[in-house]
Order: sequence, then C-alpha cells, then structure tokens
Amino acid sequence: MWPTVVLCFAMAFAVTAFHLNIGNQTDPRLQDRFNASSMSLKTLCVQGEELRDKNKEIFKALTELEHTKYFTNFMLNFDIPCPRWAKEKICALASRTSPDSKCDDAELNYYETNNTVQENNQNLDLDTILKGADPAQGDLINLLNNPEAYTGYQGQKVWNAVTEENCFRKPQQNSCSKDQSLDRLISGFHSSVSTHLSFKYADPHAASHKYTPNFQIWFPRVGNYQERIENLYFAYSIMLRAIQRAEPLVRNFKYETDDKESDQKTKTLINKIYDKLLPKCSQSLAEDKEMLTFLAPELRSQLISYYNNITSMINCVYCEKCRMYGKLQTYGLGTALKILLQEEDDLSKTNVKIAPNEMIAFVGFFTRLSQSVYFTDELFRLRREHLGSYLKFINNSKSTIAAALRKSVREARA
Repeated sequence: MWPTVVLCFAMAFAVTAFHLNIGNQTDPRLQDRFNASSMSLKTLCVQGEELRDKNKEIFKALTELEHTKYFTNFMLNFDIPCPRWAKEKICALASRTSPDSKCDDAELNYYETNNTVQENNQNLDLDTILKGADPAQGDLINLLNNPEAYTGYQGQKVWNAVTEENCFRKPQQNSCSKDQSLDRLISGFHSSVSTHLSFKYADPHAASHKYTPNFQIWFPRVGNYQERIENLYFAYSIMLRAIQRAEPLVRNFKYETDDKESDQKTKTLINKIYDKLLPKCSQSLAEDKEMLTFLAPELRSQLISYYNNITSMINCVYCEKCRMYGKLQTYGLGTALKILLQEEDDLSKTNVKIAPNEMIAFVGFFTRLSQSVYFTDELFRLRREHLGSYLKFINNSKSTIAAALRKSVREARA
C-alpha cells in the first residue's frame, strides 16, 4: 500500500510540475511585469518603457485626486432609454438601492425598449453631444462609494456593437471599413475596463464583498494577449496627448466646492501631475492625424456620428454601476476627441471650454487608463508570486520525494 501511495503522489506531482512548466525560469508566466520594451508609441514620440516609468510617477497623484471633494461626485441621468435591445436586466448602485452594488436576482427589473439606431447625422457636433451628456438634472453619484469593480454583469453584447459601429466611408469608397487606429483605441478602452474589474474582484458567491486582485480572470481576458495590452498603452498615450493639449484649461479650471481645503489640495495635485508629465511631443497636429486617421478632417462628421452612437449604446448597459462608469469614460473620451480635433494647438487661444461634469469625466477617464497601466504590472507580479509558491514547493519537495521513493523500493524488495 505504502509504495503505491508514494508512487501515485510522485506521478501527480510530476504531472503538475510538467503542466505548470515552472521549473523553467524563462517561462513567460514568471514575468513580473509586462514587456513594454518593444513598443513604440508614435503618437507621443515615446517608448513603452518610458511611458510606464512616467506613469508610475503620476499614478499616485491621480489616485489621490479622485479622492478629493471635486472629483468624488458625478452627475448622471439614468432615465435615458436604450435604443437597441428589449428586456434587459438592471442592478442598482449602492447610493440608490443596494448596499453592495452587486447584480443579483433580487434586484432585476425589465425594461421595454425600441430597436431604433441613431443614423449618421451630418449636422451633429461634438459640443452638442457632450452638453447632452452633462445633465442639468439627474442622480449625483458618489464615485468613492461605487468604485469601478467586478459586478458579474456580462456586457459583451454592448462591446460587440460598439466595435461593429466602427465603419468609415472614406472619399472615393463605395463601402465602409474599420479605422484601425480607432479600433485600437476602443480595444484599449475595453482592456482598461476589464483590468479594473479584475483588479477589484469580489467573489459573487462569498459572504463578504471584499475587493481583491484576481489575475486568474484577467489573463484569459487581457493578459494573455500582447495586442490587448499594447492597445491599452495606445489608448493611454492618446488620452495623455489630449491631457497635455488641454493643460491651460485643466490647470486654470475653477475647482470649487464647499470644502476649501480639499479644493486647494485638488489644485496642488493637478499642478503636481502636470509637472511630472512627459514633455509634449514635438510632432505637429497634422502628423498626429496621419497616424490617428480617425481625426482626419474628411472623417470628422462620421467620427462624431460614431461617437454619438456609442454614447447612446451605453444606455443599454443595464448594470447601473457599469453604465455609470461607461458613461463617465465615454464622456471623458468625447472631451479628449474635442481637444484633439481642435486646429489650434494652443487651446488658450481658442474658445474651447470644459464643463464641470465634463472635467470630472475627462480627468476620470485618464485616471482609469493610468491605473490600468499600473495594475497590469501588478497582476503580472501577483501571478509570478502565486506560481513561485509552486516552484518553491517543487524545489523543497525533491529530496523528500526521492527519499520516500527509495524507502518504498526497499520495502517492496524486503
């Protein structure tokens, strides 16, 4: 009996070690961070490694900034109907109904919606759409009480629709085709959302809803795909370009609440972030538009129509917390597009303005992309630590298993 037990244990151990392949120190699963060295982000004249290093310098300040009074609350109108699908589920925010913001059967309601889609409208302009996203009335949501985190909601249908809307008809073309740079931007946005949901994961079956990083759901969604992480960096680099261009507007904005001490801290953090940003790229706006083809003047009306459609599709996200963060981030993306579409590089010489709720979304979207870049390396590190414990177990157990096998052979011969 004893030799059989030892032999079975040894075989199981060998299979596990072979499956993990973690005796090999070059195994990519033992990387402690994403390999960004081969990435060149031409939109910022910067290499991926430099972007990551600079992001580490502003990550903490951005995270502090989202805890200030001004950036804590976001206004949102939840009563806009979905233009696409009927009978979808909704789960509530902590500040509205449920204390834990978790989608569960007790909270499900059903909405009847129509199936009309916003057609391309040549008369649309970005300012009008953004003003529509800045409701005079609605729910004032506390972002700290409702962090972007795992809810269990499956929104792939909405993401698929957003991707399918990316179809631009260029001059002298009879059919439309995807704009590759816009496709990368939306993919990076998607990767960022998935990264946040994985980093702040709560087991829906657990008694408590404590948020912890979960690399096991992140790698199949994002981490195992080099291009998805690169697209996250790409989206971050574009947003950083917009933040840099908007410097005079963001630095001089009036951050005013009833908490003067917090307002002063907000101003200090904004200045600190800008002082640590990468230097502005020397590339001209025209050169930017050669690479970011969706910004080309001849595609402007189609881009605005596309943006209008994806903002309306966010109303089809029936998890309230998910919809709120979808709205905040698409609103921030729209503000970035407004900044990048300006012909004048010095925005202090223009009439461009950013509304209060718009500023919260603009900085908030940039913050979430920055956090996702940072979380990416943390998730790589956590996986290495987890697999490293198996590696340590293997190394410490070699002599024990060998001794047990020798003993079992001696006993079998006796």
